[in-house]
Amino acid sequence: MTNPKRMSRKSAAPHVAVSNSTHGTLSKEVLDDMLSNFSSLYNDEDTADLCCSLNQEKVHVHKQFIKLYSEPLLNKILANNQITENEKEVLKFLYTGKIADYALKAKELIEMAHTFKVPLLQVHCETTLIATLSVENALERFILASRTDSSTLRKETLELMRRENTNIMQTDNWRQLVRDNIDIVFELIMEGWSHVHPVEVITPPQTAYGRL
Repeated sequence: MTNPKRMSRKSAAPHVAVSNSTHGTLSKEVLDDMLSNFSSLYNDEDTADLCCSLNQEKVHVHKQFIKLYSEPLLNKILANNQITENEKEVLKFLYTGKIADYALKAKELIEMAHTFKVPLLQVHCETTLIATLSVENALERFILASRTDSSTLRKETLELMRRENTNIMQTDNWRQLVRDNIDIVFELIMEGWSHVHPVEVITPPQTAYGRL
């Protein structure tokens, strides 16, 4: 078996681009077999040189491979060899390209992808978050995109917010989101999202008994 310390990015990545030329093109069956064989290296105690702990569970990975995709993640693991459940999912994703209940975890995972500088994972998360974009979550997604430097998600969200400005400002949580993320709101106003004055946005609404 190949020494994991010598694995290159081309051989390590489970996301392989196949040539469209008539010479040397891999069949789908051969490619699937190669990817399956590579995926089996995840949590393979015989070839791994790094053991991580998640409570009582042990996860075995390869230092050089993790470093190729995310040196910050490797450094975090090496600090105490402890990982979280989501970090385990990211490690598995790097080997297999799969994450259990992926759509439900996309918001947490995009933050991790930003923190640990894993652009491949960030792109996958952006695609999922764009697919489920709505009036109800647009402002929250824009804030998330701005915080994580997710340019594609930010662009798509901003376009929706410009079209649905009035409806978004009628959602239940928009004012609280604004108060908690005033720096991002000023970005929005500068980009023409709303004609509402910043003071009006952050000031609680008036009631018959005064301000809320």
